[in-house]
Amino acid sequence: MSAPRLENFDYIGYRPYLITICCDCRHNYFESDMVVNECIKILRDVSEEYEFKVYLYTFMPDHLHLSIVGSSENANLQKMIKIFKQKCGFWFKKEYGKQLFQSGYYDHIVRKEEGIEKVIRYMANNPVRKGLCENYEDYRFTSSFEFDMKKMF
Repeated sequence: MSAPRLENFDYIGYRPYLITICCDCRHNYFESDMVVNECIKILRDVSEEYEFKVYLYTFMPDHLHLSIVGSSENANLQKMIKIFKQKCGFWFKKEYGKQLFQSGYYDHIVRKEEGIEKVIRYMANNPVRKGLCENYEDYRFTSSFEFDMKKMF
């Protein structure tokens, strides 16, 4: 399943995005600390290399949400996500002999009127809505590379 990108939109620069990447066949691969921790390491490296700030990540059992913002005029979302998925997928295939992600991903360009804080709050509370925890702070697979989670809301 591949979500189309917007036509005539370059996905480059200082833009905020909400990204959803699904596991292959919606398997619950992100219930494993080992899998999530390796993907977090890769996310940190790739986001720095491709000049993105990771405001929030939430690894749900069968998909990943990212709230990311380009930190330079050269920040290229499509390249960053491609390399992130490729590196995670290579590691996962080597470890487990399976495909980690579905093809494609879903993106949402956060508009000023939506407010990035509102999007982050909604994303952080996804595990609460799904009954995985009672408070977003208790969910071990939600965090930020940029902010102290306890001071976010």
